[in-house]
Amino acid sequence: MGNFSQQLKNLSPEQRALLEAKLKEKGIQLNQSDRIPLRDKGTDIPLSFAQQRLWFVQQLEPKNNSYNVPCVLRLEGKLDLDALQQ
Repeated sequence: MGNFSQQLKNLSPEQRALLEAKLKEKGIQLNQSDRIPLRDKGTDIPLSFAQQRLWFVQQLEPKNNSYNVPCVLRLEGKLDLDALQQ
């Protein structure tokens, strides 16, 4: 089963959606362990260690802008509105 899980992880989002649609047509569902569980809306999400560290540094030196790195990123291609909304 480990090999199947690895193959699922290697699928693009489009390939995975197509596979899930085909399986659903046949009445087959993927294991919940292969999916990221949904979070209850309104619950706080704990900060990662890196986020905690940045918050702490900001509290010590509020005017320090060392971590602000201005840059421009140009994205090209078709926008997936469903993915953006999620």
